[in-house]
Amino acid sequence: GDITCDSDGKIDQFIDRRDVKRTLPLHKFNGEPYYLGAFLLGAYQEILGDMHNLFGDTNAVHVALAENGEVVLETSIDGKTIPSGAQRERAAVPGDDVVLTLDRSLQYEVERILSDQVASVGAEGGTAVVSDPATGEILAMTSVTASDDGDVVPIADNRAVTSVYEPGSVMKIITVAGALEAGVVDPDTRFNVPDAITIADKTFTEHDPHGTVSWTVDEILAHSSNVGTIKIGKELGREGIEDSYRRFGFGARTPLEYPNQQAGYVPPVEDWWSTSVGTIPIGHGVSATPLQVLMAYNVIANRGTYVPPTLVRGTVDPSGERRLAPPAEGRRVVSERTADEMNVMLRDVVETGTGQAAAVRGYTPAGKTGTARKVQPSGGYTNENGVTEYVSTFVGFVPAEDPVYSIIVVIDEPAGGKGGYTGGMVAAPAFARIAEFALRTGEVPPPRTDAVAARLGLDDDVARPDAILTEQDPDTSSTSGSAAPSSGADGATSETASGADDGDAGDTVVTPDGKVRAAPATAASGPGR
Repeated sequence: GDITCDSDGKIDQFIDRRDVKRTLPLHKFNGEPYYLGAFLLGAYQEILGDMHNLFGDTNAVHVALAENGEVVLETSIDGKTIPSGAQRERAAVPGDDVVLTLDRSLQYEVERILSDQVASVGAEGGTAVVSDPATGEILAMTSVTASDDGDVVPIADNRAVTSVYEPGSVMKIITVAGALEAGVVDPDTRFNVPDAITIADKTFTEHDPHGTVSWTVDEILAHSSNVGTIKIGKELGREGIEDSYRRFGFGARTPLEYPNQQAGYVPPVEDWWSTSVGTIPIGHGVSATPLQVLMAYNVIANRGTYVPPTLVRGTVDPSGERRLAPPAEGRRVVSERTADEMNVMLRDVVETGTGQAAAVRGYTPAGKTGTARKVQPSGGYTNENGVTEYVSTFVGFVPAEDPVYSIIVVIDEPAGGKGGYTGGMVAAPAFARIAEFALRTGEVPPPRTDAVAARLGLDDDVARPDAILTEQDPDTSSTSGSAAPSSGADGATSETASGADDGDAGDTVVTPDGKVRAAPATAASGPGR
């Protein structure tokens, strides 16, 4: 079939089961022609196949597929038509157009911003997704990679759903939200937080050494403290931690039903290692797709409700009649109050914590940084040259008072050096640029009131700090207070093993091919940056 864009800038797709030729929106990228969103639309497949293989029955969209026509003629032995011979003709039946949720302008700009960021930090690649948290509609989705000749280009592999990784500190919201929901903590609960904690025979440390400090749950999340989050996890308990992960949708494929979508991995409690109570609360020893992580943050944006992701806005039949897809049915994950409390705490990550480079002038973003050692195919955290590689993330939503856009940016193997490698340094700036473009082109004004703060009985100057309303250099970030982590540090841990064998102390890792293996005891089982 062929694929075109309608006057609204959305991509319309015409499907013909037998057609092997299609036309896609053609653009220039780094001076070379390429097809916008081609990886998503199957441009590199010879035949797209059945619509339901791509969009799934869960979208509840009826798609009338085209039927090919045919003409049968009687011909002579030399191939000429015999005028008086037998003839039979059956007219082709046109099918429906499928209107996707992708926004053409936003898709292009996300691909451009992500490619620029990957190039600027010397990374191997990256993934970004933008969605409407209220509806689950995916507005932009792309993955890019650095080619052999040094150019960064979009790729056909939709890594937002086909690849898993250890997300690191972006998963701390699962532990904190679970503890709030269980009633074992509130945002103002204080913990004595040293810069190291021993679990079984492994020591987990903060990214930046500090003396023992008294931090609230809010401050623990803002500074991405591993030790503090582990202490919160102990209050929630093993079963509570696992339950929170599964309620947020981890360990199971999203309802999108995209081809080759991965489910990720959350180990059942009975399979936990002795050190899992230290790794899993801070986002290690588990794996997820970028889309799963974004959907978890949508739960917070949606006041505690999980709304399934979708790529289909509706259909247009041959007569031109548009039929919108029915709204997806959501499910309750946490209470509205828990989600509101998380919303406000995630604002503080951008205001005073590790995500200051995600600030958007005139708006209040909410989100979280994350940096994780990249698991190698062998199951360890260092490559064949003994080098540790990282995957860095920023994920959040904006405006926090009334979320319109949710965004995740994942940077694969940033080079480090002056440009840094943590999520707060390499992923957060791209989040800010994408958010600025989306808010401007979407004509979203800054909210005049803050219903979230009002429901929690907070003053506007507490929930919406003035610093967020001032212009900040998107390429720099800083933190206040001598005990806080350094710029963009995400509260990374340096984890060491003492007197441990290669089994129990090593915890588990999920390799890129989806296999669960024990990590060597000499390798850290995951920094929660």
